[in-house]
Amino acid sequence: MSEHATLGASSSHRWMACPGSVQLSKGRPNKGSVFADEGTAAHELASRCLERELDPIVFLDTIIQTDDMETAVSVTEEMVEAVTVYVNYVRGRVEEGYELVGIEQQFDLAPLNPPAPMYGRADGVLFKEAELPQKRPGMVYLPKPSVLEVPDFKYGAGTVVEAEGNSQGLYYAIGAVLATERKADRIRVTIVQPRASHPDGIIRSWEITWDELVAFRAELLAAAVATQAEDAPLAAGSHCRFCPALAVCPAQADQAQAAARNTFEVMAVQSELNVPVPEALSISELQQVMAVAGPIQDWLKSVQAHMRDLTEAGEDTGYKLVPKRGRRKWKNEAAAEQVLRDRGGHDAAFTSKLRSVTQAEKYLKEHGAGDVPEELWAMISSGTNIVPNDDPRPAVPALPAPEEVFTAQEIAGIPKPAEGAEETTVIPAEDIAVERYPEYEPTYEIEDEYEPNVAAAQLWKIEVPGQDEFYVEAQDEASAKAEARKEMGVDRLPNHTTVSLS
Repeated sequence: MSEHATLGASSSHRWMACPGSVQLSKGRPNKGSVFADEGTAAHELASRCLERELDPIVFLDTIIQTDDMETAVSVTEEMVEAVTVYVNYVRGRVEEGYELVGIEQQFDLAPLNPPAPMYGRADGVLFKEAELPQKRPGMVYLPKPSVLEVPDFKYGAGTVVEAEGNSQGLYYAIGAVLATERKADRIRVTIVQPRASHPDGIIRSWEITWDELVAFRAELLAAAVATQAEDAPLAAGSHCRFCPALAVCPAQADQAQAAARNTFEVMAVQSELNVPVPEALSISELQQVMAVAGPIQDWLKSVQAHMRDLTEAGEDTGYKLVPKRGRRKWKNEAAAEQVLRDRGGHDAAFTSKLRSVTQAEKYLKEHGAGDVPEELWAMISSGTNIVPNDDPRPAVPALPAPEEVFTAQEIAGIPKPAEGAEETTVIPAEDIAVERYPEYEPTYEIEDEYEPNVAAAQLWKIEVPGQDEFYVEAQDEASAKAEARKEMGVDRLPNHTTVSLS
């Protein structure tokens, strides 16, 4: 049961909305990614901690590799912090009287006679028995219903997951009932997503009744039956993002073409696309472009990936694969360390810097020195993403206008007068007479053959997992990384950050 079911829980929001995507995806590999491997590693870390009653921090800098992962993943500080949130939530529920009846609970919906295999694995299953009414002198405690809760750990940061109406969580709940044979009055779906902000918090829940879960079960099975038809309908939408058939989907291509046609006029002029510059668009037109930018970008990325697959397979696509820019790496780190030590001592081979908060926390715990004082650290965002107004995350305050921050004199570039001096009158720029000096010549000579001994600055693209890409100017890759760290306000770039020439 390690493979993902075609009609699985994680893709239920897609095939329930687009039944035709299942037939269209047959035979097409659902390729993994470094982000998927990181998510799998984070879930593996969480299950190990819950099963062995360990703190995630003890696994810092260790390597995790499972059968579901294409590449091994190192446990980073960010992963430790995210997993700790999930593990602490589950343990907190247990302290409240819930029973942890399943960790990475496997289940199969076969008893419901689905039209195709439907199975999966829930991150966790919590159950709390109903409480009977209690009477005490002068007080009456009402009965409390039994609760089945499925906490779903989301390590991703790029897409905010809602708890309300979450088909994946309800799918897990149905599976949990079958696997644990626990029937409850109330069903609770909880999303734990530490790396994505949300107005309801990084932990949010949604409850339904047992009868509502039964109704969803019927809806789920009906949608599953609809996917088996050869002419099952296709429907483009936000659910298309991770569809294996995205690159060849007619509905997605039609949507992208219609969006481009309705948003701006594209004209072929001498084999070049002539599109308006952003500054020439109105706010309304910009909104239209932004509304379709995400789906079109996803489609284009999928097309590029499909073309890469065909090219790798030897198809004559009109494109070829070329090696990326190389980076110098040590052939043998031990040998390199010895040479550098011999020539320049320890400082030639190693650098040192202050431990990070997570590293310090691990060190202090290992040496019985207590916790890191909270007043020494703060949660600092690395930047912003632009999203629609209906996105649930709180907005960052807009930048103030210059007149709200500076005085009129400061805006005009006039220095503030010394204490006791008279205030300077601000003169409008158009009223200032500017003297020209056309006969002025420099007193130094400029060599015609002068060539600076410094490489020209180049534009480097910085791609950070879970964030929008950005660009920096630098002379080489090392300088580009330094500029990227400065731009993000961090001491080290996140794992899997890509730095390449634009």
